[in-house]
Amino acid sequence: MRIKTISGDTGSVTDVTYEDITLSGITDYGIIVNQAYDGTAAEPTNGVTITNFVLNNVQGTVESSATDILIECGSGSCTSWTWTDVNVTGGKVSTSCQNVPSGASCSD
Repeated sequence: MRIKTISGDTGSVTDVTYEDITLSGITDYGIIVNQAYDGTAAEPTNGVTITNFVLNNVQGTVESSATDILIECGSGSCTSWTWTDVNVTGGKVSTSCQNVPSGASCSD
């Protein structure tokens, strides 16, 4: 599951809901929200806001070499997220998450 916004662009991603999803056999990231896409890794930008992002009942496993969840948001550009019953396991817990909004977590 991915939301990626182009580094340095402007705009918005609003009212996205992912619900009742089971992940399996994932080899990279189970869930990734990346506001640094096509830019400098680990340097998310603020030009594209991500608001009202809902995950509900998202479960599953990733391979041991993969990362369960990665969130790289610019400062203040990710708001009003609601994650309920999100449980992604099997891989690594990210140590690179940035500006994780209230309601979400990089560890389940």
